[in-house]
Amino acid sequence: MNPTPLSLQRLIDFGKNALESNAFYFLRRELPIRLANIMQEFQYLPERLIKTPSIHELKSWYKKSFMELLEFETADCYSMENLRHFCHVISGINQRHAGLRRKMTQGIEEMGDKADIGEISERNIHYFLTRLYTTRISVRLLITQHNLLFDKKKWPPEQTLVGSIDTACDLVKIINNAYDDAKILCTKHFSACPHLEMDIVNFHGYQFTYVPFHLYIMLFELFKNSMRAVVEAHLDGKYPPIHVLVIRGNENICIKIQDKGGGIPRSQLGLMWKFWRTTSPETYAPGTEGSFTGTGDGLPLAQIYARYLQGNIILASYDGYGSDIIIYLKASASDMSEVLPVFNKECSKRYLEADISHDWSVPRHLLNPLISEEKL
Repeated sequence: MNPTPLSLQRLIDFGKNALESNAFYFLRRELPIRLANIMQEFQYLPERLIKTPSIHELKSWYKKSFMELLEFETADCYSMENLRHFCHVISGINQRHAGLRRKMTQGIEEMGDKADIGEISERNIHYFLTRLYTTRISVRLLITQHNLLFDKKKWPPEQTLVGSIDTACDLVKIINNAYDDAKILCTKHFSACPHLEMDIVNFHGYQFTYVPFHLYIMLFELFKNSMRAVVEAHLDGKYPPIHVLVIRGNENICIKIQDKGGGIPRSQLGLMWKFWRTTSPETYAPGTEGSFTGTGDGLPLAQIYARYLQGNIILASYDGYGSDIIIYLKASASDMSEVLPVFNKECSKRYLEADISHDWSVPRHLLNPLISEEKL
């Protein structure tokens, strides 16, 4: 069965006149479908990864959550006891899966030397993680919406908020909050940080409809990357500012973050969007809080958040100078429909493709960035 993608506008319209029984009826079917689709894809991960203790535990989380939801398959939608119990159960599912990113990172570390996993296995892991994290984001949004709308003790009502969706999302405020939080980490790590400059074009009031938490995550990860690049590229301590340009068009909202951090060579650009690949020489232990450099999944995760609601993040880098990274978001809530993974024959075919044929001549070390010159 396929999941049902929802737009932010549809979630808002429902939330303003929500009936808990209707929400319960929809979620008791929709949440298991979303979980089941991604659960079937675990089988296509490399055997080395599947056998790690962390991935074994992660699979058990999904099985437990799926079975808990099935208990409501025939439950009375109008029973207050069932409705309260459902809120409790899905809150528990949210908490259980909160450590998904950390657990997945641990599994990859437990797999051992990643340099010899092979191009096909690496491709499949990246494909799986993109779909796994997209599913997690979508499930968390639906659960959070439900609990904020119907568990009145958890969220004080505010005019512009419909669950976790803000119909008057203050873009400039979120940009500043993300920058300030990234600045704290940058200053702690490097004892310095470039300052922020911002220009706004054609965006009166600076407000639009979005999920503030999603936007914050994107900006926070991008600011961290720009800050590190600038500080490491300017050892004289004269740090050029990070410049943010915000533009609202008829269809899109564009947020460009521009830095003079030396740029990225074209040979490394592909690595920027791969999970667990990082251009930083320093990493942190999985699960460590407050670290400035990470395991290399910040940028791809930010891109997943953008693409989840029909947006995107692209990178233009100028080796020897700096980088522009642009967040594209839809301007209208009606156009912000979920992009969800579906498990079907095409998905299986993607995993099972045994050969990656190249119909252009390419140096061997460029076919897989993990292959170094020394190994040729």
